[in-house]
Amino acid sequence: MPEHRIPIRVVKLFECPKRHKKRFISEILKQERKRKDPRKLLVPRVEHGKKKRKPFIEEFYWFKSEEEYPPEVYTWRAKSYNKDKAMREFVKEFLFPYFIPFPIIISTQLEGLQGEQARDLFKQVVNNEKIDDLTKKERHFFLSSKSRYTGTFAIRRLYMEAYCKAAGRPDLIGPFDYFMKYGICNPTDLRPFLKFLARRNGILSEDGISQSVEFLRDRHFEFDFAGRTPHSFWKLVEQWHVEVRKQKYQAQTWSQRFSEKTWNYQSGSVLYYVEELTTSKELSDEGRKMHHCVASYIPVCVSGACHIFSIRKETNGNLEPISTFELKGNNIIQHRGKCNVVPSNDAINVLNKWKNHFLG
Repeated sequence: MPEHRIPIRVVKLFECPKRHKKRFISEILKQERKRKDPRKLLVPRVEHGKKKRKPFIEEFYWFKSEEEYPPEVYTWRAKSYNKDKAMREFVKEFLFPYFIPFPIIISTQLEGLQGEQARDLFKQVVNNEKIDDLTKKERHFFLSSKSRYTGTFAIRRLYMEAYCKAAGRPDLIGPFDYFMKYGICNPTDLRPFLKFLARRNGILSEDGISQSVEFLRDRHFEFDFAGRTPHSFWKLVEQWHVEVRKQKYQAQTWSQRFSEKTWNYQSGSVLYYVEELTTSKELSDEGRKMHHCVASYIPVCVSGACHIFSIRKETNGNLEPISTFELKGNNIIQHRGKCNVVPSNDAINVLNKWKNHFLG
């Protein structure tokens, strides 16, 4: 008579604590179903995992031809699966053994003027040449930055960060980065203003900096800060804003961005409207009602460089503006409430709905 052997898993079942027996039994049943299911035997075993990235030879043809690489380049594989990190590994291994800021590396892949400038900058760093008119201190912060800026204006943001750190005002990186990120102005345009704030230890809120930059833009950034104090400069900014709201502009119109000039959205019992402003009168009226300088954007709107929209709320049958925003390309550049303050949550919510409808 053959000896009956008790399966090990059954022995383990009796040995395990009472509170784990239910889970242990369900695991045994699951394993048994897998073992007895004939379909499991027909499925070939697949090795999971991604293929590691190949060398970025084609991406850097502008710097080095294929013949100049050593034979090991064809067997090299990046440690990281992330494309950006893998590109940094490749650059360090085969192009330049020392640290190069990430925004410079990633911007070399852009097309057009921005890509050309990034490639020239990459060569300057590799050849240890002088970078534009950066001082020794600014160059140090520029080349040692660990920031991971991306996008069309990544290098502008890198310059602005270096200027702020070298001036001893890292607190201004955030407010100034806003103007770099959306290409509103160049870092060199804001450099005198930054040095003025650093020298005079001027402290302005984010809204104050925004209004000051609009004031400087109106003067094409040609303003003499000599003999000025932050207080006297701010008085000039406030006076300019008042004059802009009072100023009468020549009647002008421009084409609208979308086929729908007005779009509405209902939240509960409240009805909101988003209207594109396409005449100088509409922009002037918006500036007077909202107490900001949107009327100064008339020349920019006429050129087609940007489009201005007003978010309005229906109150007792009247439409009352609650915020204004600027659209450049497919990016929201600015969104401001009355007196240039941060817009309300309702206005932000309406803007998000509008973006989903028109920009996807």
